[in-house]
Amino acid sequence: LWWTPEVNNMCRLRTAESAGQGQEGGLILNFTMQGAPTEGGQMCKKDAGCVLRANEDPRYSNIIAAASPFSPGAFRFEGAFWPGHYLSFRSPGTLCMAGLVDEVKDITDFYLVDYSAAY
Repeated sequence: LWWTPEVNNMCRLRTAESAGQGQEGGLILNFTMQGAPTEGGQMCKKDAGCVLRANEDPRYSNIIAAASPFSPGAFRFEGAFWPGHYLSFRSPGTLCMAGLVDEVKDITDFYLVDYSAAY
């Protein structure tokens, strides 16, 4: 996690290999959202793919970390500029920013592990 100073709990997800490059640079998780968060005054509920790239555009890389309401010690990640869209893992191997979360099939709660302390 790379915490950003603009808002409490706002961050970006970076690869571990790029974390040592300082505050900027490296590969950051971006979601490929198209359009605007609202259409006709209504919140959009659409999915977007996730990719690793050096783009640091806050609209596509900033997320808000919030405590999970269901799993103690876990976190959910909501698009900072896309309210109601959550980072989701869909089996067998898809990571996306989901506008409509399937509570049975989608995993939206993640545990953070400090691998440097674990090994």
